[in-house]
Amino acid sequence: MRKKTGIFTVFLVFFAVFPFLLSASMAKDDILRSTGVRAVGMGGAFTSVADDYSAFFWNPAGTVLADRVNINVFLDSIFGANQINYGINYTHPLMDDMSVSGAFMHTSFINSNFIKDTLFLTYATYLDEKRSTSFGVNLKLINIAMLDYDLNGFSASADIGILVFPDMLDKKIRFGFFAQDINASIGWTGGASEKIPVIYRIGTSYIFDKTAVAAFDLELWDYRTEEKDPRAGIHIGGEKWFLSETIGNFGFRAGLAWRTGVDIQYTFGFSYGREDFTVDYVFVPGISGLGETHKIDFSYFIGKRLKKQKDEEIIPEMPGAGLKFLIEKFKSMSMSISQKYISPNKDGIFDRVKVFMKNAPRIMRNLRWQMSVLDPQSNTVREFKGRERIDAELTWDGLGESKKILKDGDYTFKYVVLSGDKVVWNKNRVVTVDTVPPRFSHYLVPKIFAPHKKSSVKQMKIGIVPKDSDVKEWKMLIKDKAGNVIRRMSGEGITKSLLWEGRDALGNTAKDGNYEAVVSLTDFAGNKNELSEPFTVDTYISKFNLVPRSRIINIGSEKITFAANRRDLDRIKQWDVEIRDEQGKLVRSFKNNSTRVTTVAWDGTDAKNKYARQGAFYTYRVIITQKNGIVAENDGIIQSGLPEFKGMGIELTLAAIDFNDNGKDIPVDEYAYLNQAADAVKKYAKNYLLIIRGYATDSGSAGRNLRLSMDRVKAVKNYLVTGQNVPADNIYTIAYGDGEYIPAGTRQEIEKNGRRVEVELITK
Repeated sequence: MRKKTGIFTVFLVFFAVFPFLLSASMAKDDILRSTGVRAVGMGGAFTSVADDYSAFFWNPAGTVLADRVNINVFLDSIFGANQINYGINYTHPLMDDMSVSGAFMHTSFINSNFIKDTLFLTYATYLDEKRSTSFGVNLKLINIAMLDYDLNGFSASADIGILVFPDMLDKKIRFGFFAQDINASIGWTGGASEKIPVIYRIGTSYIFDKTAVAAFDLELWDYRTEEKDPRAGIHIGGEKWFLSETIGNFGFRAGLAWRTGVDIQYTFGFSYGREDFTVDYVFVPGISGLGETHKIDFSYFIGKRLKKQKDEEIIPEMPGAGLKFLIEKFKSMSMSISQKYISPNKDGIFDRVKVFMKNAPRIMRNLRWQMSVLDPQSNTVREFKGRERIDAELTWDGLGESKKILKDGDYTFKYVVLSGDKVVWNKNRVVTVDTVPPRFSHYLVPKIFAPHKKSSVKQMKIGIVPKDSDVKEWKMLIKDKAGNVIRRMSGEGITKSLLWEGRDALGNTAKDGNYEAVVSLTDFAGNKNELSEPFTVDTYISKFNLVPRSRIINIGSEKITFAANRRDLDRIKQWDVEIRDEQGKLVRSFKNNSTRVTTVAWDGTDAKNKYARQGAFYTYRVIITQKNGIVAENDGIIQSGLPEFKGMGIELTLAAIDFNDNGKDIPVDEYAYLNQAADAVKKYAKNYLLIIRGYATDSGSAGRNLRLSMDRVKAVKNYLVTGQNVPADNIYTIAYGDGEYIPAGTRQEIEKNGRRVEVELITK
């Protein structure tokens, strides 16, 4: 009785605490737990690919694609290393278009005594002589255990898979079908049994060439229970290899997988391989709060590639009526080339062109083939010949029979299969020999460039003038004096101009100094031509300036001379002076002055040689254009003296407006005086003039005080014109700053008089 009670307690604890561990679903493997690093790297879209050792797991029909004996070991670190899988696989291809495979995989958890062991025994074969369909089957033995509770589950199940290679799109399309754990269940300790859900997968793939493939899978988990509904999944992935006999082969892949109730999983992987081994790695980021997953495997290949009998179709000699039969046999054979351009200059880029023959019978008794290389005049310059067997790959190094590099031009590969003197199959391909780099010239504008907000040139232009049209790509590098690349641009085809705003790759403005722009063009044959042009980055703002020798001009009798300080003359391209009236209207300008001209004089006339108004304020602006494109501006104020008022009548000070210390706005309590003055003028004065005189003895420089007195005069004038409708033509202005004599008196009186503006009436 105690023994039965103990077993019941164990089962109660187990199903209450660990049902997520020991269940029929644990016999399944999702994309994180699945073996096969390449397959996982492609997001699990592997049902129709299945061309490596992991075919036993993804589609056993793919095992037949193995052409060498290989041994594989794999290790998975799943969910942030909480689960560890490791295992070994042995795949052996057989002569009669069949292969066998055996694999063992062990699963354990870091913080648990849960383990799972799985043994796979796989057999695959082609179903027809055309090798358009293959079939594979797994016998799978699964043992699951929780050691702490002395619980075990065991299952024997079967998987079946089919691969279809249809005669469409040059046999680049494949289809795969896979059913996992057909009618299988787990038997638990104590007699309990649980059905394992069946997984159905259907997939398709497109093989671009032997280095690239894209695949898509649909998946359905069929629980067929009352507790769980079927779940669906989608898998998308792709793979690209870069092959090199010198440094080895590099593969890169990526994919995504989605399953009902689970977030999208992204996968990334890469491989490195040589003739006898391959190492694969994949990374799967964490999902739904779980840790990330890492997988790695190693494959070692033994012996030579096997030549399977059905792949070496023997075509017998068939005279007469047999020619039609031969032509039909070669109907599916195709010819392609690795690239259209060849540059046999031994630089490692497009030095050779490869010719690929696909879907060709391997053995042809009494048949022969030849590939002739014809020059632009149709003369044979090189020949390749063979009998009974068509080479799957030929390599031409761009040389003629004399082993000399041929002249540039278009050459034709003429491939012919012959039975006697009868043509069974033929195909032509054109290859261009090109050993001359693309010719071009380039220029920079400007060569002294200032990436500065005050520059009139916001971007430097790099002009490219190509003389040849066969340009595949261009590249432009900006290098500093030390040769460091601070900015690079590139693109395909021909571009005739590039713009550089003066910033490096991080968006920082380039420092002042010497640079060079390196432009290179590469043609389709890999020939490269490179030119460089130096330039200077210069953001220095010169100290050159012009200032008037006096601030007041008596119109009609004097001139104001603007004199240069002669600073940084070697950096100046030209300078201009503009003189404008109070409304901003241009009165006079002195344009396009070179540094040889160091003074200009204004005699008070405008562009039409008419005298400007007396008793008015004027602004001047010095515009300096530097050789680096920076435009610097300096502003100032000058004024014309008051006219001589001869034969005038009454001279009367109407108002004296006191401004606050350093203030240029009319104080509120002073408006009454201005209003009284304006009313008196409008009521009693006829043929009058107003003179507004401004002062400033506020703390500050003489220049600041002069501008402050001008601002005060302008404030009073603007109010009289706009607020009291006094005609502007009747008003003359003059500002003295702190240069006019202030009568002696107390300190308060001096300060008050030094901040005043006087409005004086003169009648004609």
